[in-house]
Amino acid sequence: MGAPGASSVRPEEDDVQSPATNEKLACFRCRQRKIKCDRSTPCAHCVKVGVECSYASGPKPRERRQRVMVSNTYDSKLDSISRKIDQLSQQMSQLSHETHRSGTSIPAENQEQSAGTSNH
Repeated sequence: MGAPGASSVRPEEDDVQSPATNEKLACFRCRQRKIKCDRSTPCAHCVKVGVECSYASGPKPRERRQRVMVSNTYDSKLDSISRKIDQLSQQMSQLSHETHRSGTSIPAENQEQSAGTSNH
């Protein structure tokens, strides 16, 4: 057993696998049918069925996921932005209700038209 906390020191090593373990792939037919392939050439299943047995030409490149560490500063900044959005949303809602109640809401286009007709 390793030292306490050893796994948290270098967690990236847990994801690393040797290329040999990744290359053990079934033939196309067995993979398509989701059955166990004996990985011989041709495999026993393809011989039994009488079909061509083919394998991938090389190991499929694996996309490596990147670990993301979110700092406390970043996390608190996100919380602050989220609270600000909530506050602004509440203010917009309050203003909308107040404008509806007072009935003083006149679109800018109507104001210009009514001002223009009164001058003639």
